[in-house]
Amino acid sequence: MIIGVCALTWYNRFGRRGVAPIGLALSYLIYRAMTATMDFAYEFPWLAVAVSAAAVMLLTFGTMRYSRRKLGGISIVEAIRNEAI
Repeated sequence: MIIGVCALTWYNRFGRRGVAPIGLALSYLIYRAMTATMDFAYEFPWLAVAVSAAAVMLLTFGTMRYSRRKLGGISIVEAIRNEAI
């Protein structure tokens, strides 16, 4: 869950830039392009950001839970020993 939140920030724990500021900047650029034909105020897409963040966290949680369940009964050291023989 923490990694998902870090991915939404400008710098994550690896020092790389996140993608959220790029998406937000594109949203504002689309707004600026649309104001040439229509007149309306820019509204920050809070709901879309929240839904996207929740979906990423749920998918990550589900994937990790599935992997843990799949590997639950297997000893990694024993599996490597058996493959090496």
